[in-house]
Parts: sequence; C-alpha cells; structure tokens
Amino acid sequence: MERGFVNLILALFVIIGMGISAKGVSILMEAVRSTEWPQVDGAVTSSEIDIDVQPNSSGNGMTTRYVADVAYRYAVAGQRYSSDQLAFVKVWTGDERDARSVQRRYPVGARVRVSHDPDDLSMAVLQPGVTPSSVVVLDFGIMMSVVALLMMSCSTTFSPTGFGQGLATTTSSSHPTPESSWLRYALESHRQSEPEPPVTLRCEADAVERHFFPTIRSEHETDQYAQPGAGAANIIDP
Repeated sequence: MERGFVNLILALFVIIGMGISAKGVSILMEAVRSTEWPQVDGAVTSSEIDIDVQPNSSGNGMTTRYVADVAYRYAVAGQRYSSDQLAFVKVWTGDERDARSVQRRYPVGARVRVSHDPDDLSMAVLQPGVTPSSVVVLDFGIMMSVVALLMMSCSTTFSPTGFGQGLATTTSSSHPTPESSWLRYALESHRQSEPEPPVTLRCEADAVERHFFPTIRSEHETDQYAQPGAGAANIIDP
C-alpha cells in the first residue's frame, strides 16, 4: 500500500515534468522564431537588481538570489509599448556579480534594439534567439520526469520482497558460490576415484550349480577337501 502511494506521487511528478517540458519546448520554439522578428529602437527606463531571500532546502538558513531587472520602452507604428523582458526566461542567480554585470550592460537612458513579435506588438525582448536561459525550463522539466521515472523503477526493483527473492534465485541458480562449486568438484572426484565393487558372477554361478546339480557339487567338494592318500572308503564310512 505504501509503495503504491509512493509510485502514485512519482507518477504525478512525471506528469508535471512532462507539462513543464512542453512549456519549455514552446519557449524554445519562440526563441528560435524571434531571430526573424523585426527590430525597432528603444530606450532603457530603469535598471535595478532584484533580490529574493528564501529558506534554503535544509531549512537551517536562508538563500539569496539576484536578477537584473531592466525596463525599456519602444514604439511601433506610432504606438508606444514598454517591457521588462530581457530574454524569454528570467534566470535568477546566487552570485550578485552576475546580476550586476547584466545591469551594467543596460544603464538607464541607454539606447537599445528591441525585437518584437509582429503578431503581438507588446511581446518584445532585448536578447532574441536561443540563449542559455531559453532552455532552462525545458531542461528542468526533462530532469524532473527522468528522476521520477528512475525512482519509480528503483522502488519496484529494490522492493523488500521482489528484489530479495530475485537475488536469492539468481544467486542460487545462475551464480553458484565458490564454496558450492568446490564441494561439487570434490564429490565428483571422490566418486570417480572410488573402486568398483567386485563382480559376483562366480557366486551366482556356484548357486546355480548347487541348485541344479547337487550330487556333482557334493562329490566335487568332497574330492577338493579330501586328504591326499585317503581312499573312497574313508569318505563313505566315517
């Protein structure tokens, strides 16, 4: 029951990971398509560093993340628009210097080239095309699905019953231990070196002769055990 519940949770993570991966594919395709978007002039209106502080995974401390927050404005066909999207995904970093380096590239008042979607003029980026941030969502979704699938496989293979029985069967049948192999070899060697039992054909022949020819057998035994020089009278007359 407990293992089934764990597998259910893991299956849910697989589904969530597949959904995130689908979103990541959509973002990646949009990034590829953005290389053909038209560009217009724009101007940076603000350039700051956003700071996010959250408890870390161990729960005994805090984690600080940084990201450059750059806003700009542009105009298309006499219509003014504004956006704060540098690339298709906003990536946070634990190193403040990385965020500061991005911020320095876009100071307030700087002139920039803005790529905008011709079908949606409010959709614009300053970094068109595929960038490292464009594949972050896709990588995360794939990683989540793969890890959940591996954990499901391990929970089935290494179960206390199935894995133990399978290991015992495999060990006893397919992989004999050195001790059992040595013992089998010793027994076979002893069996081969053991002498064959004597043949009892002579005994069986004597029994047949005694049964069918009792008189001849008696006379033969008498002659065999008679003393040298003794006459027939000594044998008949005690």
